[in-house]
Amino acid sequence: MDTRLTIGAMAKMNGVSEKTLRLYHKQGLLEPAYVDEHNGYRYYSLFQSAQLDMIQQMKAVGFSLEEIRSILKRQDIDYLEELLKRHRERLDKEIRQLILARQMAGNLEKSCELVRDKPVCDTVLVEHLPRRLYLHLPIDGYGPAGGAFPLERALYNWETNLRQVKKELIELGLPLSMFRNVGCVVRREDLQAGRVFFSGAFLWVREGFEHPGCRLGEAPESDYLCVYCDGVETDTAEYKEEKYLSRLLAYIRGRGYRITGDYMGEVLADTPAFCYDGRDMMLKLQIPIAAEDAQAEREGGGFHICGET
Repeated sequence: MDTRLTIGAMAKMNGVSEKTLRLYHKQGLLEPAYVDEHNGYRYYSLFQSAQLDMIQQMKAVGFSLEEIRSILKRQDIDYLEELLKRHRERLDKEIRQLILARQMAGNLEKSCELVRDKPVCDTVLVEHLPRRLYLHLPIDGYGPAGGAFPLERALYNWETNLRQVKKELIELGLPLSMFRNVGCVVRREDLQAGRVFFSGAFLWVREGFEHPGCRLGEAPESDYLCVYCDGVETDTAEYKEEKYLSRLLAYIRGRGYRITGDYMGEVLADTPAFCYDGRDMMLKLQIPIAAEDAQAEREGGGFHICGET
């Protein structure tokens, strides 16, 4: 029985192109069973389809042609198993990065929605927020110098620290898709002392997030005193986050609330994605609180003007 197939027949039978078979021949993966020395025509054996099946399976797994050639050449099951193990580890890493990239794309989409349909800004309110996890990132702490907090100096400090955050993400091996909407932290003890000192940065992460070397924190389920602000500069050219945070602390003292955790300056929309020039942000300032009237105020839907923008 003649099992020889022309290159066209072999390609058609196996769902590949003739160009692919020529490449496999050139790369030493699948040599024709016979090459006519007069006209150079390639002929394959039907039984070579099994080898072609394996090559296609290895390609589908994600192996390079060079890796496939080494597998075929060595014909060592232990070697193949080791290659598969290492390749699966690479795939797992890529899958984790793709999942994070997808989540970040979804968050950016929500930021677009926020820019178009902004929440009520410049108003104090109490919100009950669920437990949330965040990735803690170190920064060089900074606060007002000599009682003043010039806008330009504040933005310079934050932009400098963002470079540190970016470097940290790279060193941790995290995808740069995560480098957006980085928020800042003021520790509870500083809040209780009436100090506005930004001592850390954070990124919200989903439940179950794990990555070697990452330090995770928890923002517990609680009532939070909040205020939304669109932009970082007031009408009087002051640093809005520091000014509003100081007002929140005064509001807490005046209402008899108790601070129960760290301040989280959440970035809802980081506007270089929308303004394309410089950096501006839509922020949600939030301090966890506890008091007998906090629940009643939240249920009553009370809003209190925070002051001028």
